Amino acid sequence: ARSVLRADPRAGWPRVERWAAAVTVGAAALGACFTAQSIYYHRQEAAALDRAEVYRAGRTGPAAVRTLADLALIRGFQTHAASATPLLAAADAFRVCRDFGLEPSSWSVDGRGLKMRLAASDPDALAELAAALEAEPSLRGVAVKSDGTGEAVTLSADLAGAHG
Repeated sequence: ARSVLRADPRAGWPRVERWAAAVTVGAAALGACFTAQSIYYHRQEAAALDRAEVYRAGRTGPAAVRTLADLALIRGFQTHAASATPLLAAADAFRVCRDFGLEPSSWSVDGRGLKMRLAASDPDALAELAAALEAEPSLRGVAVKSDGTGEAVTLSADLAGAHG
């Protein structure tokens, strides 16, 4: 019984050597790519360290102090804006006051609450104003307090989405 299998004439050491050479060239190319990336990132890191050193050296100047203060203000605003919408609540309160024909003489808003100072008005009208403000979805816990002189009242409200 003869074997039907025959040896492939293309097989042998020449074919193995060609494959080995191709694998070696591919590995060398891949190594060169990783080396180039390493050099690139090392240069980027060195440039970042240089920028940081320049920043540290100049951070005591007036412009740097203003920049850091501005960054702190922006970060504080971002924190408040993420937890509640203080400016939208203030806009709602101004709209309601305008509907009642009232204009706040001063106001303030932060991440937790809103305060407005209004000219004293009829107590019934102030109670209606407080009820209308309480009906706004952005405000809760509306309180009206007299300033003691009878000329003005302070209106305070918590923001509906505020934490703390």
